[in-house]
Parts: sequence; structure tokens; C-alpha cells
Amino acid sequence: MNDSYNYDVNTEEVVQDIMKGNKTGWMASFGWYISDHPTCKEANKSREAFACLSQNSDCYDVSPGWANENYSIGYSCRCSTGYHGNPYIVDGCQETEVPLLVYEFISNGALSEHLHKLNDHSTLSWNDRLRIATEAAGALAYLHSSASISIFHRDVKSSNILLDDNFTAKVSDFGASRCIPLDQTHLVTAIQGTFGYLDPEYYQTSQLTEKSDVYSFGVILLELITGRKPVYSTENEKDLNLAMHFLQARRHNQIFDLVEDCLMKEATKEELDEIVQLIEMCIRLKGVERPTMKEVEYKLQVLRRTRIKKNKGLCIAEDNEETEYLLSASSYASAEGTSRNYSMEKELLVSQYYGR
Repeated sequence: MNDSYNYDVNTEEVVQDIMKGNKTGWMASFGWYISDHPTCKEANKSREAFACLSQNSDCYDVSPGWANENYSIGYSCRCSTGYHGNPYIVDGCQETEVPLLVYEFISNGALSEHLHKLNDHSTLSWNDRLRIATEAAGALAYLHSSASISIFHRDVKSSNILLDDNFTAKVSDFGASRCIPLDQTHLVTAIQGTFGYLDPEYYQTSQLTEKSDVYSFGVILLELITGRKPVYSTENEKDLNLAMHFLQARRHNQIFDLVEDCLMKEATKEELDEIVQLIEMCIRLKGVERPTMKEVEYKLQVLRRTRIKKNKGLCIAEDNEETEYLLSASSYASAEGTSRNYSMEKELLVSQYYGR
């Protein structure tokens, strides 16, 4: 797809009006074009590659836009008159108006960008990593067990955990997610996910369960303590699966050889032992032997809170453990958390209805 864009309206004005809460009435469309074939007629000869997928769409030749406009440099698609939506997906153009989705700007990008810097070490502290893990676990636990309908993400990975201005974690990209009826524990689906994060049991059986997300989250925890990608190359240019390498190192009692140097200085041995044990539970080959995301969140909450209390020179009374957890500001039972998680549900439903 060509990088040249033409705008049908002043999109900057539209966005500014939306941010001010004004209803602009504008419909903004970005005029990109496909350069695989010079004209609609040529593109239509190869239906497999033809981009206008909606049956209610029309194809238009695109000219270069300067003095000599006697030839076409590509084509673009638009919904037919009376239809609205995305002409580039099947059933993307509907008679009802499709709402404009405006997403929050995420200034600090994805977690993966901070963990896997090229020729550089991550600057994320152990405190930040523990907090990000706890927040992400809370979001997934909400989707699994507290949302109005259970939702399995199906593509949990560090590049789908976004960080805002304050480095608060936000789980994103629900294009592969599935809603699960209340009377079911799993779905049989086509295999979808990212290698390195993909649950081996799901890969073998095609049965998607909540424990598939748990496995993927365990790999994220591994990334957080090792700074390595889920599939990475060694000095000998040999590709290694991080989860399998972790289990090998665990068997040979060499697990701390994998932990990032900076964390060996910041985290205590007890904290690392706890995380390693949690990772081992999450990436067990049998899903029934893995914890739920709610249990993962709880363990991370306890670990993080214990660290905070120790740093402040305070102690946690065992009798108040459960109470403190329920009253924790980062618990997804808060009013603010409920609002944010309801937004995740809405994003999922919109993603599935209108396509990615």
C-alpha cells in the first residue's frame, strides 16, 4: 500500500472537534490507494488480490494528482452510495452508519518495545515490571471471570500490552478474541495466535480455554524477568523457544542464568523465586494444571504489596491479607476499573462486528 495520502476533509479539525466534545457531523476518509495494479479493471482480473472485498463497494482509479492526469497509478475502494463502513473487508459496507472509532493515544508504545531494545538494555525497573504484570493480569482476569460475558483474548503478548503516559498497562487488540457462552468452558476454533506465546495444548487440540491466555501470560512474565523475546537467537544463530529454554534451565537449577542482570540487583531472591514458581505454573503443558488468571493476579498483588510494604518499613498482617487485596486501588473492582474494563468489552464487540 502506497504511503501517499489525500484527505477528503480536514481531519485535524474533525479530531479537534471530537476532543472538545463537539458533534462535527463530518465523515472523514483517508484517501490511500493500492498500487498492486494500475487500474480497477486490471485489479479485478485477479479476484484473489482485489482489495474491494465488500459487495456494496465501488472501485475508483487513482491518478497521480499533478498536471498530467491521463494515467492511473493505482486504485481505491469506497462504499457505494447509501452504504457506510469499510469497503476493504467482507460485509464492511452497511446501510446503517458505522461509528467513527477514536482510540486513546498511547505515548509509551508497547511493553515489547521497552523490553527488547536493539543493542540496549531495558530501562524498566523491577518495580515497574511487577506493577505492569499485575495490571495486565488484572485486566485478563476481568475478561475471564468478571465481565458480563467471558472473553478469551487469544493473542496475549507483550506487543499487545500498551503503556500510557504513566506507564499504566492497557491490554489491547481484541481482533482474535472470542466470547464464551456461560455454559461452556472451551471453544473449538481455528488455531490463531503468535508463535512463542501459543499454548501447546490449544495448538494440538484446537480447544481454546481460559488457560490458553494463562500460558501466553506466563511467557510475558518470562520476558519481564529475562528481557528476551519469546523466540530468540543465540550467538550461534540458533533459534530458541524461551519457554522451553526456561523449563530446561529450571530442571538443571540454572534459572538465574536467564534473569536479566539489572533485576538480579533490584529484586530479592525470594521475589524472583516467587515469580519463577508462578511462571512454571502458567506454562505447564496441561491446561488443567495451570492457575486461573484471577489466581495469577492475586499472587502478583501479594508479591507487589509485600515489596511496597517492605520498602516503606511496614508489615502486612496476615489476617488483613484478603481485605487489603479487595480494597486495593489497583483491584478491578473499583468504579474506575469497572469503567475501564467495560471499555475493553465494548472494544471487543466493536472489533468483532466491524472487523480489525
